[in-house]
Amino acid sequence: MATHTTTSCIIKPPATIPHFSPKHKVYSLLHSNCLPKFIPFLQKGWPCHGININISRLNVRKVGSKLARTGRVISPVAALPEALLFDCDGVLVDTERDGHRVSFNEAFSEKGLNVTWDVDLYGELLKIGGGKERMTAYFNKTGWPDIAPSTEGERKELIASLHRRKTELFMALIEERLLPLRPGVARLIDEALEKGVKVAICSTSNEKAVSAIVQCLLGPPRADAISIFAGDIVPHKKPDPVIFNFSVL
Repeated sequence: MATHTTTSCIIKPPATIPHFSPKHKVYSLLHSNCLPKFIPFLQKGWPCHGININISRLNVRKVGSKLARTGRVISPVAALPEALLFDCDGVLVDTERDGHRVSFNEAFSEKGLNVTWDVDLYGELLKIGGGKERMTAYFNKTGWPDIAPSTEGERKELIASLHRRKTELFMALIEERLLPLRPGVARLIDEALEKGVKVAICSTSNEKAVSAIVQCLLGPPRADAISIFAGDIVPHKKPDPVIFNFSVL
């Protein structure tokens, strides 16, 4: 029997599974959402990559047709994780190029600094985790502006004030919904919450900025159900995984 493909399912040729009755043919249906009649098969803990369903040869075309017609597919219940941990920037929203970078440049301009981070330069700077750390490393390498103070403590305060202003400008972009959620994010979070899977946002970006994204773009109902771990609550910025480890303690 040749493989039959539709937009919603694939019916493969017979496979041999010892515990099935030999009077039936066993077919593998690969799906991604579930018809109620197949729930018992999922509850038996069958493999995550697909569901092996014991059906007669005469019923194969009928089942495949119904799945194709309804567009519904099978999702194995046993494969659900305990939690989904999301980063924020670049995961929930594509924020870096047209969000944080633009806000950094506006903050520099307001402060009278002759500094502009273009897309290529900012891409390199993203190798450094954390906005304050990013600015400090940049100025240490290229030289501090003439108007910058000379002592380390005063420079730290300058960096902190620039970062606070950058965050305010960035939050304005979010509140005005100028940076949309990435496709599929809201749907994935909704499906996880509906199935009782915990959802958390883990980011070493500013906590206010992360909260603004969750509140404004995901909306209050989702925000109330999502845990946020962000900002300076951990000693190291990403790519160090400490923020993710902290969230599961």
